[in-house]
Amino acid sequence: MKIIYFSRNTRIEPASRYRIYQFLPSLTARGIKVEVQPLFREFYFRILGLPRPLKILFQIFYCPYRFAVRAFRLLRAPAADLVIIKDQLFPYLPWGLEKFFTPAGKAVGIDLDDAVFLTPGQGRKLEKVLEAAGLVIVGNKYLSEFAARHNRKVFLVPTVVDTERIRARTDWKIRDPRGVVTIGWIGLAYNLHYLQDLEEALAELSQKFRIALKVVSSRGVKMRGVSVDCRRWSLAGEDDEVQGFDIGIMPLRDDEWSRGKCGLKLLQYMAAGVPVVASPVGVNAEIVRDGQNGFWARNRAEWVEKLAILCQNEDIRKGFGSRGRETVEKSFSLSAWAPKLYEIYQSVVNTQVQSSKFKVQG
Repeated sequence: MKIIYFSRNTRIEPASRYRIYQFLPSLTARGIKVEVQPLFREFYFRILGLPRPLKILFQIFYCPYRFAVRAFRLLRAPAADLVIIKDQLFPYLPWGLEKFFTPAGKAVGIDLDDAVFLTPGQGRKLEKVLEAAGLVIVGNKYLSEFAARHNRKVFLVPTVVDTERIRARTDWKIRDPRGVVTIGWIGLAYNLHYLQDLEEALAELSQKFRIALKVVSSRGVKMRGVSVDCRRWSLAGEDDEVQGFDIGIMPLRDDEWSRGKCGLKLLQYMAAGVPVVASPVGVNAEIVRDGQNGFWARNRAEWVEKLAILCQNEDIRKGFGSRGRETVEKSFSLSAWAPKLYEIYQSVVNTQVQSSKFKVQG
């Protein structure tokens, strides 16, 4: 079986890395050949880090170029049993163009792990994209509910992490010899505003405990009254950086966009055995069971309270860390979901083959 996956970017982008690239060895071992065709390349992330005028200028030239490359490759797309498209082929461009270039005569699926249909001007297009698809794979229940309104064949495959690669900590003592508690956050720069929402809570916590906020991203952040250690993200170093957290946090705003997120930060923390505090929004509330494998925090007072508990209590950190790891191994691990993704792909292709035979015989 051969699959062509039209990703948004190379493995440098979290969505592409965790939705397809990490599955490649397992799929290959099961006899599936997967060709990944990214829309953008690593250069796009450099553009996003530029000052706004330069960013817009580079996007004006770079995006049409990459769209043209994708269109050329679609016209010369090799034979495949199944085509999977991450969200859409041409973001922000009209549905008519999307429809024209979508491979005909093949099983075509959409992989959705963000609420991109909430992006201005994209809602109606995404509805048509889903309606035209042969199947839809989604990352959480919120996305599943939306997709099910436009397609009858929806499969839920959560974002997962490789627990065989990520080492779990076995010591929950504070690592810093001075007793400084490292509270960590990892993510893309355009999500830093969620972290910035905790500035007052972390400043208040800093008056009671010796803490340092460790931020792993492509851009740093400053907070008044908070000691911030900014580390530049790298693919090779992200697991080690998370290993250095004493506590991992995932703040979100309670809105529709946040409900579409798939909780990757939490899974990275918990796979590493790091105790977590998270906003109970969307899938976060499914991953974290309050008081069992982590804490929920809904407002400033709760963030201060829950973080203070973890700063002071090694036993709770240990309990959350070990039970968090168990949660990921059981329900959100690559080893648990790779066979299921294979079965989805196989069943769709088999159905397509049987349908073709029926049409020929008919």
